[in-house]
Parts: sequence; C-alpha cells; structure tokens
Amino acid sequence: MPALGLTEMHGPNGKMSTGIIAENPLAAKFLYNLLRANTGLEVTLVAELSDSTRVADAFIADNSNLPLPIGECLRWLRSHFPRSKLIVLDSEIHPDQMMYLRECGMDGVVEYRSVDRDLLSALERVLAGGLWLSFQPYTDGRGFDSIALTRDRITPREAQVIELVQRRLSNKEIARMLNIQESTVKFHLSNLFSKLHLTGRHELSDKTERKRNIVCSCPARKESFGSKLADKSIWTTT
Repeated sequence: MPALGLTEMHGPNGKMSTGIIAENPLAAKFLYNLLRANTGLEVTLVAELSDSTRVADAFIADNSNLPLPIGECLRWLRSHFPRSKLIVLDSEIHPDQMMYLRECGMDGVVEYRSVDRDLLSALERVLAGGLWLSFQPYTDGRGFDSIALTRDRITPREAQVIELVQRRLSNKEIARMLNIQESTVKFHLSNLFSKLHLTGRHELSDKTERKRNIVCSCPARKESFGSKLADKSIWTTT
C-alpha cells in the first residue's frame, strides 16, 4: 500500500501521529496493521481516555462497545486535544446524529464495510483540513466515489451536497453539516442542477440515486478484506 503524502507535515520523525480507540481487540489489531502499513504514520493504541493519553494529530474511534457514548468521547478528545482531527468508524449514523457528532468535533466518518478502502483517504483528507463523509445511501456499495468524482464533472464538495440532499436534509442543515454558509449550499445546488440538467432538489435526489452513472462511472466494488471482517462480526463482541 503506498504511503500517503503526509511526511512533509509536522509530527515526530516527519510522521503524523494517529491514536486508535477501539475496545474490540481484533478490530484494534486490524486498524493498527492497516495504518502501520503506511510509512507516513506513527500509530498507537489508546488504552483509555485519561490525563495520560498522548496527544496525536488524529484519533480514530471505533464506535463499537466504547465505555462511553461516542458524543462524550468526541467532546473529551476535543477538549483535551483541540487541534487533533477526529474520525468515527460505525455501521450507520442517522443524519441527525451525524450533525450532533459534527457539533461534538467529528471531522470524518467511515463505515465499517469500507474501512480498508477509505480510512487512509479519510485520514489524509481530515489532516489536510477537510471533511470526510463516506456513508452512502446505496445497498450495492457503489455510491459516489470521491476520487472518481474528482476525475469527472462533479467536485468532492458537490458530491457531499448530493449525499446530504439524498438524506433529506434542508439547505440550512447541509450548511451546518459542512460548516459553510447556506448561500454556498444554494450555489452548489445551482451548479449541480446545471451540470446534470435537473430542475430541483427532488429530481437531484431521485435521479442520482436511480441513475448514478450520470455522475460518475464507479465500478462495482470487489469484496474486500474489510467487508469480510464486517461479515464475520469483527466489530462487535458477544
């Protein structure tokens, strides 16, 4: 796996530090090995959140069997490490909960089934000051791939707006989620209507969900190691 372009950024020995918060030992080991495969990252396992917790450029919290609610975990991390980036791993987050977690300090969310595909890209994005929302409202796992979208006509920000429109969020709610002005949301929507030859947000939601190939050509994803782990319930304990 190629290293991310992080070595020129600050961090010990030229590396960015990442802390893994995961109660499940198998999940923690998988995440540790996945991140350690990248030579631009220094990875540590966080045993507990306390005054002895080491600062990291980014923390990745697996929202499975955490000893405290994920919102409280994020608020604790944000209060103790205000400059750190925070990524949540989960199977599904309702839009209302996602907005709440954003208010708690979350910078990105990655779904379990795409951890091995998206986590490093999400980490690179948030460390560069961006936002990563990888949840897609599709059952076939294809969705709007941000890299493919960059190659095509739709920008990554417009792809985020599409996803949130499909989740039936209002312009005001989308603005809160993406930390932009409501007028900027309207600007992106106007561009999307023009690019995709649509008349309104309802058509945007329906048409892009039924005919995703009008936006980008995303090949069907092969079964990945992460999806196999998810099928074997690595993210939960009995």
